[in-house]
Amino acid sequence: MTLQELMPRCIASTEKIFSDHTISATTPDGDTNCFRLAQLSPDGTSIVTYSEDQRLRTFVLPTTLLDSHGDDPHQLEPYSTSRPFSSHSFVLYPGFNLQDPRTTLVLQSRADVPIRLTNALDLNYSHASYPLINPTTEAFICPHSLTFTRDCERFVAGAKETIAVFDISRDGQGPVSTFATRSGRKARKSYGEAEIGLSGLVTAMDISGPTTALAAGSTGAQVAIYDLAGSGEKITSFSLETDCTGVSQVKWDGTGNYLFVAGRQSNSLSVYNMRSGRRQCLLTGRFAKTTQRMGFQLVQTMYGCDVWAGGTDGNLRIWKNVLSKEGSFDATETLPIHADAVSNIMVHDSGSVFLTTCGQRNEVWPLDKDGSENGDPTGHASEACLKALATQINEHVHLLHVHYRATGFMSALVNGLYVDSEKSPGDRSRGRSRTKGRRGYMVTRMGASDKEQLSRTPAGCAELEPHKRS
Repeated sequence: MTLQELMPRCIASTEKIFSDHTISATTPDGDTNCFRLAQLSPDGTSIVTYSEDQRLRTFVLPTTLLDSHGDDPHQLEPYSTSRPFSSHSFVLYPGFNLQDPRTTLVLQSRADVPIRLTNALDLNYSHASYPLINPTTEAFICPHSLTFTRDCERFVAGAKETIAVFDISRDGQGPVSTFATRSGRKARKSYGEAEIGLSGLVTAMDISGPTTALAAGSTGAQVAIYDLAGSGEKITSFSLETDCTGVSQVKWDGTGNYLFVAGRQSNSLSVYNMRSGRRQCLLTGRFAKTTQRMGFQLVQTMYGCDVWAGGTDGNLRIWKNVLSKEGSFDATETLPIHADAVSNIMVHDSGSVFLTTCGQRNEVWPLDKDGSENGDPTGHASEACLKALATQINEHVHLLHVHYRATGFMSALVNGLYVDSEKSPGDRSRGRSRTKGRRGYMVTRMGASDKEQLSRTPAGCAELEPHKRS
């Protein structure tokens, strides 16, 4: 797969609506900001982002996404925008289906309040909350990482030297289990424990589909593996061998035998063979020497596992068939796609589209009337946008997928969070009765313009034919 075969062309973009103005370096204000986090929904229809102005946004891909030609890409505009709040992590429900609003759920961490389960179609509505409280200070803990278990009945939250497991059906209740990721000083001194575990904030987590092993990384540049999706014993822990200031992302491959680890402020990606317990290879030349979180994506092709990652230079880099190699090596392909840092890469199931976000905060000194630099620096994203790019790799792509068993979770959610309440919060104030039918009731709870919102939902689904899997 060469650059000529990729042939990327921009088919949708937010353009410059997020980078037209300068914002304060310390106080987010307005829509001028770079994208911190972004996730493509499992059904490939929507993107949820978290930006510098501390707002969640949902973008729905148009049905005519692939019909864009030439220099006239589709304009992407937010379908829903949340109120500003400080957050470190969010995760989409694995059974996300845009045509069923009951499944378009977003789990998000928030500072000084419980973990919140909201809806991508109305990001200001709360379905449920899950408090994580410091037992000493009784203050709310804001997790730095979140992930759903494979049965979708629980989720795992990572905080400072703590991992907590929650039951999704227990609205308003704390975790069902909590454990420290690091042995105490007394245990290390008295019992001579060699493995310290994870120190600092647990900033990255991922659960293996085949083995249900939970991989967690911390700001102490350490990685630990836990059995039974965080509910079992610690299997092993190790420190990264690269020069970095922490772990920004961990990702299992489809077999559960290899673990990909991205370090914070590091120009390399590490690949570990968990069967042999050693590092398989080191992907170098990433251009990610920044405190900004820089994501990567695994793409399984007919030739092997490829790694896609963005850099601060605006380039997309592809390391091809990495599991068949050892040692250190640079990217096989380098593709310029932005004029600023590429912070997130998302590849669509069809293999015909990939999405990127870009932007970073820079110091800009205001000019005096005479043209000299003076005054206070202000934060500014020179280019902050979300792009969808079409490419011709669909005959090669076989994306990694994990099957989720959603029946138990959906039953608990519908029975526990919807049917038990006779009226939605908005209905109580207006004195309306509950709309009959689960779908209609769901939309009623989401706010005004129920019928209009329900009719718009299927129309927002991007109809991209998925690649047939062997």
